[in-house]
Amino acid sequence: MGFATDSAIPPAAGVGLRAPHVAHVLEARPPVPWFEVHSENYFADGGAALRSLERVREHYPIALHGVGLGLGSCAPLDRAHVAKLSRLVDRIEPGIVSEHLSWGRLGERHYNELLPLPYTHEALDLVAARVGELQEALGRHAARVASAGALRATSRAHASRSVSRCPDRWRGAYRSADERNAGRRGARAGNA
Repeated sequence: MGFATDSAIPPAAGVGLRAPHVAHVLEARPPVPWFEVHSENYFADGGAALRSLERVREHYPIALHGVGLGLGSCAPLDRAHVAKLSRLVDRIEPGIVSEHLSWGRLGERHYNELLPLPYTHEALDLVAARVGELQEALGRHAARVASAGALRATSRAHASRSVSRCPDRWRGAYRSADERNAGRRGARAGNA
């Protein structure tokens, strides 16, 4: 689509954008650095809500946050859900795509809950595979709320030690994300 506003999420607190506030945001354009929306609320192929989000995106960076994919579910990823998310990512050009690290599906049944994962190597392997599938489908990295936030909250030295204890297959993902973030910081510094 090509928006005039850069999609990069600035290092400042953003605000969750809910439907009752969209009209005010569009009219008043408050001095908010960026907005987060729940991806699933904009999965329709058209309509007023999606048009309003596009209008907000013209003026603000957007972070898409999903709560329904269930990356930790034993059932395969819901391909229809991933396809809808991919279309939304292409349409909105968000600065961040994140998803809750939880499970919510068992067989064909979807529970509208963010159910916790066990802290086991098997669960880590499952989530890692699902995150890889999602990132491949989207053609970009997807932040995992429970894990990415924990890494950001620790010191770089502690994060480095944590990553060094990860299995070899995960070190590349963390390094890739770190290199991508360093590239963004360098690009912004060059534009200053």
